[in-house]
Amino acid sequence: MRGRVAFFTLGCKLNSYETESLRGVFHRHRYDVVDFDRPADYYVINTCAVTGHAESDARQLIRSVTKRNPEARVIVTGCYAQRDAQTLAAMPEVALVVGNAEKTQLFQLFESTIRRPDAGEKVFTSHLFKGRPTEKFAFGECGDPTAVSPFTRATIKVQDGCDDFCTFCIIPHLRGPSVSRPIAAILEHARALAAAGYKELDLTGVHTGAYGVDLEPPTTLLAMLEQLVRVEGIERIRLNSIEPATVSDDLLDFLAASPKVCKHLHICLQSGDDDILRRMRRHYDVGLYERLIFKVMARMPECGLGSDLLVGFPGETEKHFERTFSVVERLPFSYLHVFSYSARPGTPATKYPDQVHPAAKKERSRRLRELGRAKKQAFATRFFGRKVAILLEGKRDNTRQFLSGLTENYIRVHVDAPEACVNQLVPVRLVAMAGDEVLGEWVGGGGVAVEPVERVNAAIDADLRTFR
Repeated sequence: MRGRVAFFTLGCKLNSYETESLRGVFHRHRYDVVDFDRPADYYVINTCAVTGHAESDARQLIRSVTKRNPEARVIVTGCYAQRDAQTLAAMPEVALVVGNAEKTQLFQLFESTIRRPDAGEKVFTSHLFKGRPTEKFAFGECGDPTAVSPFTRATIKVQDGCDDFCTFCIIPHLRGPSVSRPIAAILEHARALAAAGYKELDLTGVHTGAYGVDLEPPTTLLAMLEQLVRVEGIERIRLNSIEPATVSDDLLDFLAASPKVCKHLHICLQSGDDDILRRMRRHYDVGLYERLIFKVMARMPECGLGSDLLVGFPGETEKHFERTFSVVERLPFSYLHVFSYSARPGTPATKYPDQVHPAAKKERSRRLRELGRAKKQAFATRFFGRKVAILLEGKRDNTRQFLSGLTENYIRVHVDAPEACVNQLVPVRLVAMAGDEVLGEWVGGGGVAVEPVERVNAAIDADLRTFR
C-alpha cells in the first residue's frame, strides 16, 4: 500500500456521494483507506458552506486531526474550499485545498503536489464556475465508486448545481449552474452497482427536480426514472429532496404506481408564510405547497414526508413564525430538517434589514425540532403491529446489539436479525419506541406479507382532513 488515507464528510448527501467516489479512486490506486478515527498519513475532509456553523465545524475538525497525528497531511475540498480557499490554506494543518470546480481532479492534484519528493509548499485551487461544468460527472463513470463503502445502499449523483439563486443560499455560487448527468451514464452506473450487489439506489443532486432541462435534447426526471426502474437487480430507488414547483402530477402518478420507487419524498417548504417565501425568492406559495401535499397523500397515503425549514430569515417576526409553525403542525410530515438562517457572503439576504436576534432563532428552531420529533414518533407508531420490509444494513460489533434498516417510507428500524441477511429485504414487525429509535421484531421466513392498511389509512385521513 502507498499510504493510509481517511475521509470525512460534512454536509449533504451529494457531498457523501463525492466522498465515496474519492475513496474509490484512492482505493483503486492502492492506498489503504481507513476509518477517520484511525491513524492515517492523509486526511481528506469534504466540507460544507451552507451555514457559518458548518464552516466552523470544518475548521474544528481540521485542527482535531493534527492533534491526534501531528505528522498527518490534511486535504480540504468541498463547498467551504470553493468559497474561501485562502482562509483554509492559511491554516497550518492544511496541505492542499481543492474547490468544487476541481474536485474531480483531487487525486491528480494530490499526486502531483503532496506526493512529490519536494512537497512542502501549500497548494490551493478554487475557481469560479463558468458555463456548464459537465466534468463534475467524472465521478463514478467507470466501475463502482462505492467499492469501499460500508453501506448497503448506494448513491448516484444525477444532477449538480442550481439556477434558482434563492436570496439566502450560497450553493449556486459554489456549485455552479444546473447540470444533469446523461441518462445513459446513469443507467451504466446503476447496472454496475446492481452487479456489485447493491439493492437500493439513492438519487442525489442539488436541484433534482430540474433534472434534464439542460440536456440535448431536453428530458425530465420522470423520463429518467422510467428507464432506471428497468435495471435488473435494483429493488428500491429513493429520491433526494425536491422542490415543490418541480413535482408534476405525472411524476406523482409514476411514483405511486411503481413498486420499485420508495414511497418517501422530501419536499422543501422553508417557510409557512407567503411574505417570507417571496423575500426568499422561492417559486411557490403556501397554498400551492399544501395542495401538493394533499396530492401526494391522496396517491400515497403511507408516504414518508420530510421537509427543510429555515427559521430566522431577515424580517421574520413572531407572527411570521407562528404561521409557519401552524402550517407545519397540520401537515402530515414524518420528519423535519430545521436550520437557523446564517448570513452567507454574496447573497442578497445579508443586506436585508431586520436581522433576527440569535436567541429568537434558537428558540424557534427548538420549537420546530420538538414538533419534528413528535411527528416522527407519531408516524412510526401508526405502523406498530404491522409487518414491513426493511433493507438490512450494517454489522454487529461489541457495542451494537441490533442491526438496522429502512422501510420504504423512511422509518429506520432496529432489530435483532441474522447477519447473514444483511443487504437483503427482510420482514420485521414494528413493536415499540426506545427513545427516538424504532424497535422491530424479527419475523424471518420468506417474502413480506403486507397486512391490511385500513387502520393506518384512517389515521392519515384524519391528518388530511385538517387541510383538505
